[in-house]
Amino acid sequence: MTDIKQTLNERGKRYGSFKGHAEVSQRLKVVVQEELETREKFLSPVQQEAVDMILHKLARIVNGDASYIDSWRDIVGYTQLVVDELLATDGSTDVKTLPLEVIDGQLVVKGSKLLPEATVAQEEYVINFGDRGDRDGYKRT
Repeated sequence: MTDIKQTLNERGKRYGSFKGHAEVSQRLKVVVQEELETREKFLSPVQQEAVDMILHKLARIVNGDASYIDSWRDIVGYTQLVVDELLATDGSTDVKTLPLEVIDGQLVVKGSKLLPEATVAQEEYVINFGDRGDRDGYKRT
């Protein structure tokens, strides 16, 4: 058996037949694309690629070994890539990264007043503003 045939045989045992995977994967992609179009939503290339890869991984789970942890980890990885991109470009609608500094032991958002009773070492923080735009918590990055 050639190396490629051996690899394909191993993948087939793990993920099921390629044809079965392709059918599930394409059905999932059609549903998501139709729903995006219905809602007149557009995803960035990073978001769209992550969604495509997540659907690809879900199709492997549906068609093959649902207990193969690496498939689940890959999904987490693709979602993290989108989160990282949104934070890096300040493109998120729920979390904004603010420039912070410590002055006299107080955590201060640059150009604003002191945050309530914040005495921490200088670190980067993210303040989560939630759907209503109010401050509902702090999250260390």
